[in-house]
Amino acid sequence: MIIVNSHWLHQIFATLGEGNEERAQDIANLNMINPSSIRKLVENHIRPYFEFMPRKSAQRVKESWRYALSALPNSALQALHLEDELELPFELPHDVRKFFQDIWEEMFPGEPWQIEDLSVYQDYNTKLSDPFNFQE
Repeated sequence: MIIVNSHWLHQIFATLGEGNEERAQDIANLNMINPSSIRKLVENHIRPYFEFMPRKSAQRVKESWRYALSALPNSALQALHLEDELELPFELPHDVRKFFQDIWEEMFPGEPWQIEDLSVYQDYNTKLSDPFNFQE
């Protein structure tokens, strides 16, 4: 069973709203529908944080991301940043699913985000009082 929770995705995106003004401005100046801007976002901001995470946490985030892309409707993807009042230094593109897929492809080249068997995933999004401290 693979445990997932959309709150774990916030561990990656929360870092985009943190830091100094220069960093926030650098991110805000990116065009989130442009592949080179998405590459810059990943290489300069998302990947360094992801690689710094403990292995188990990084795996949870990755599988939660895969699950979100495979199982959640567009409206839920669009609302991910609103759940914990996450303030991003940019507006999400209209096609948020493509945006998240593009980031996935930059983060994990050649690795599919599609899940063939959703039954092996257990979504704990609404079952946890403290999703960031889930213990298996």
